[in-house]
Amino acid sequence: MPTYRLFFILSFVCSFMMACTSEQYDKAKSLYQQANSDQQIEHLLKPLTTLASLEPETYQQELVNVQSALQQLELAQRNMSQGKVVAAYLSSHNSYRKVSNRQAKALLVKNGKVLSKLVQVQALVLKSFQQRPDAISAALLKYQESSLDNWQLIPFNQLIKELIQSTKTLDTALTLLQNDPLLASSPELSHWRQQILFQSQTLSQVRNYFISHSLNKSALLLTELNDSLTEDAKGLLSYVRPKMAKAAMTPLFVKAQKRYAPYRDLIENLYLVVSKNTGEKDIDWYLKWSQLEQQVLQAPDSFAQYPLQYKSRVTGINQLLKQTQAKRPELNPATMSQEHFEQQNKLVNELLIKLKQDRAIINLS
Repeated sequence: MPTYRLFFILSFVCSFMMACTSEQYDKAKSLYQQANSDQQIEHLLKPLTTLASLEPETYQQELVNVQSALQQLELAQRNMSQGKVVAAYLSSHNSYRKVSNRQAKALLVKNGKVLSKLVQVQALVLKSFQQRPDAISAALLKYQESSLDNWQLIPFNQLIKELIQSTKTLDTALTLLQNDPLLASSPELSHWRQQILFQSQTLSQVRNYFISHSLNKSALLLTELNDSLTEDAKGLLSYVRPKMAKAAMTPLFVKAQKRYAPYRDLIENLYLVVSKNTGEKDIDWYLKWSQLEQQVLQAPDSFAQYPLQYKSRVTGINQLLKQTQAKRPELNPATMSQEHFEQQNKLVNELLIKLKQDRAIINLS
């Protein structure tokens, strides 16, 4: 075949192929643009596959992104059908952030609205870490080893106040999660709640230890004063009438009250801090202590009854001593730190970061 004919045939074939390719490209580009405009990701795959084969340097990476976004969307839909709200949200977020599409956005918004309260819970937990006192373990050791009458009221009151406020904040967070079906569908959220509960229970344990320790020390001194005042009263009553015995005992009662004053002031202040910050007024431990303190340190009008009531007072004091026996909590400072808490809940932290990223989409939809 002459060379010019072969050249003509080849030129014709190339022109025909180019015409077909151009038509195919234009059609695929039009479908691609329409699907992109409508954010219909399932309609993007076919034209994008064609475009990537014709112009890979422009469309290949986008094709990879769409394929990944479709996989995440299918995973989100599957998780949603199984009631896995957290997993469905995370997959829909990944799909939408990879390639904007209506289907993923709809799932993102639906599940995001259900999960959005978790951001509020996290804010409360972080607030609790800011409210609690520094170096709780050191404070426990310090107050255990020092005599109660050497405790400084203002720092001690502040310590109790911060423990109460931090615990209340955690309890508010726990209330938001109470009986939430999300916990059943997500082991990670259930573990997160358990970690919050642990923090609350530990802080309450520390606060209750300080209260019990204070009451126990004061009850021990009441035991000593009850013994000495009763012996002195019995001795006087064996020689003089009750009225004269009471008058003679007055300086001894005053002396006992002065000795007990730091303990009384501490317990009174402790009650005020607790009642003010918890809203509780009729606090059982305070009512019992107050009654015993008056019985031991206040001479009754019928003074002859004071020695006779000794055993009753001993019984009351011993009950208080028994009720306030408390072992100092052994705290690992690491487990009470914000850093440790966050490390224990990495998946939830990832979820919360994404919820914050999507906040505008969720709230405006």
